[in-house]
Amino acid sequence: MGLGTYALGRLSNAVMVILIATFICSAVFNALMEIKADEVISSRLQEEKQRALGHGAKSLFEYLEYHAPDMERYNVTIEIDGKVYLCSRIFTNRTLMKELQDRGIDILSLGGTCIERYIVAFEKHRWGLDQPPMMRILLYTYRTLTFSLGRPIGEYKQYGEYEDVFSLLMLAMSRSMLLFTIAYLINMSIAIYIGLKMARNFGGILDRGVAVAGMIAHAMPLYWVGLLMILFFSVYLRLFPMRAFESPPPTIENNFTELFKWWSWHLALPIITIVLIAVGPTAYVVRNMVINVLQEDFVMVARAKGLPERYILYRHVLRAASPPIATTILLGLLNTFFGAIISERVFQWPGMGFLYWMAINNGDIVVLMGLNYLFILLFVSIKFFLDILYCFLDPRIKTARTV
Repeated sequence: MGLGTYALGRLSNAVMVILIATFICSAVFNALMEIKADEVISSRLQEEKQRALGHGAKSLFEYLEYHAPDMERYNVTIEIDGKVYLCSRIFTNRTLMKELQDRGIDILSLGGTCIERYIVAFEKHRWGLDQPPMMRILLYTYRTLTFSLGRPIGEYKQYGEYEDVFSLLMLAMSRSMLLFTIAYLINMSIAIYIGLKMARNFGGILDRGVAVAGMIAHAMPLYWVGLLMILFFSVYLRLFPMRAFESPPPTIENNFTELFKWWSWHLALPIITIVLIAVGPTAYVVRNMVINVLQEDFVMVARAKGLPERYILYRHVLRAASPPIATTILLGLLNTFFGAIISERVFQWPGMGFLYWMAINNGDIVVLMGLNYLFILLFVSIKFFLDILYCFLDPRIKTARTV
């Protein structure tokens, strides 16, 4: 099997997973959308009826006359004495309305019923609930796959200007990457170096010291340590700002150097906090991966040949341990794209985690669907990339693939 055929097979699997996962999410979110739509319709009915009847019959008739074209568009009808009438026709035809009044029909009650049916029809159309369930799910799946979810239901002023759901998500993701991805890359660089040193001097002072520090750090929640860091460095020492996200002054908006200094100063405290918490446990994981490889036979052979220990560690051991290390790095990198709900609240950084929390509070189904789809898309993409990368990192996979 050639590399091209192998990659094509993996790609088809990835596409299939994305389609199935998106379809399942669409089915679930459509069910949630029905519940949310019922709440919105109930609230909207009260608002619109109060607005229409707020100043008596005159305001009611003005409301109905104004919305008559939409009522006709959504085919809003009412039955009177066994005969079906269009609501738009009744309240735009003075002769017909007078005729109904003469027959003893309560026009005000009739108008209220027409408003109720119009609001229900309008909201169901807006939420896509005027179509069969399977058609809604397929349509929602298509709109999600093509990044066409429209505008969010709620308002997200912390994110500035955005056109639709996916532009909002891209803005939030860029902010999460600016904070968490940078912190993660710094953490992994330090952790891999320390982890290799720990494995090389197994049982030494560095190994035991980092292991203990890693366990202590792992037991401390990031948000709690973040609060302590803010209290000490921002409140007491006043070295860093309490808010990580603040709009830069207009005087430096076009000055790259000053902007870099501004954001470095604001992001320094959360990045330091994340690295302090994560570097110990990550180094311990790398150390365990490398130690498992150090026990392999080829390492003993290399030592028997008299090769330097440093050469063995970096040219042979690290190469053999690279597949699990690459998996850890890339899957961890994926998590940085989506931020952290509590940590972003602590550092007041409006990224993906903060957006997820706001979308849940707002019951914003379309934003939640977009968030889930992005996670599915990125996770499957990284898994596909890892499958291809393994062929170059692990000779055993390349041999098995070509047999």
